[in-house]
Amino acid sequence: MPKETQEKIHANLRHGMLEEFGYTMHESAEKRHEALKRAVAAHGATQVFREINLLSVWHRTNNPELEKVAEEDKAWMGKEYGV
Repeated sequence: MPKETQEKIHANLRHGMLEEFGYTMHESAEKRHEALKRAVAAHGATQVFREINLLSVWHRTNNPELEKVAEEDKAWMGKEYGV
């Protein structure tokens, strides 16, 4: 991935939108999903899905384990909210 693209992705993630609701990729799926529900209530399912997708793309080459977590959360968002 080009460095310019990485910088754009990273800039969007710095805001910590999901963190303010208690989301961290190192928690259990249950705790992550609870945090995502709070984020969806505040920002809408589409915006939260986009943030999770950014995390997935960002970690794709750097940390495949975290990419897997993000992909699982994207799948959950799809089932829960239809996005």
